[in-house]
Amino acid sequence: MFGTATDNVSILDENFYFPSLNRHRRLWVYLPKDYHTSDQHYRVIYMHDGQNLFDEFNAFGSEWGIDETLDAENGKVIVIGIDNGAEHRMSEYMLHDHPDHGSAEGSLYLKDITEVLKPWVDNNLRTLHEPKDTAIAGSSMGGLISLYAGLYFPHIYGVVGIFSPAIWLDAPRIFQEADEVLAKNSYSQTETPQRWYFYGGALESENMVAEVATMVKIFRKHPFIDVTYQIDAGGTHDEVVWKNYFPNFYKWFTGMTSAETLEEQSHLRLDDTAS
Repeated sequence: MFGTATDNVSILDENFYFPSLNRHRRLWVYLPKDYHTSDQHYRVIYMHDGQNLFDEFNAFGSEWGIDETLDAENGKVIVIGIDNGAEHRMSEYMLHDHPDHGSAEGSLYLKDITEVLKPWVDNNLRTLHEPKDTAIAGSSMGGLISLYAGLYFPHIYGVVGIFSPAIWLDAPRIFQEADEVLAKNSYSQTETPQRWYFYGGALESENMVAEVATMVKIFRKHPFIDVTYQIDAGGTHDEVVWKNYFPNFYKWFTGMTSAETLEEQSHLRLDDTAS
């Protein structure tokens, strides 16, 4: 129906309104195979760059193949794909103003996802509402805004998937910011530890692996945080690679794979990277 998308994918809303941004956005949804034949409630993953998740005909690159992956795994999860804002993509995925890339709108974007979209999804689909059942994930700039979502909304997003994050945009400030926010979050954390997955490819940029490694080490300083990572020595910056690693993230999110197993599969270990 959408070219390469499977039957479990549909358009949830063509023009969902984000009031803080005063913009409309198309939403995709992946529903588990048994969604319409059961009364089960499901975990949810919110993902950015919705155009690239399911259907290569709509993608501005390749697609992640989220639907094919979850179909093959008999996936028990709902995925909400939020289209990026095209010319607004950069600003909406930035939390801080940038001298070269302009004003940031990430705080408004996260406000709309958290305070408008998530309640609407929970009211209209059979979801599990708790942070431990709610993930947010993305790649590149989508990985950066996912990182900020996890830092500033730990009571909402208990699981965070960060693929090839554009840490360079806010480095080195972002390392100190993450350290300080995690320290504050630790004092208020009383429930299940927040869980973080980082992925980086060694062929993406000169600093990608070192930046991911530095962030993971910062996270591991703090209590109430479970963080795991994978580094691909041949990994490039594209959807084909992220497609290959998404199944690992999904299995880890749902408890099918342990953090230790993922790290054993990593081509590089933290000790092999720069601090």
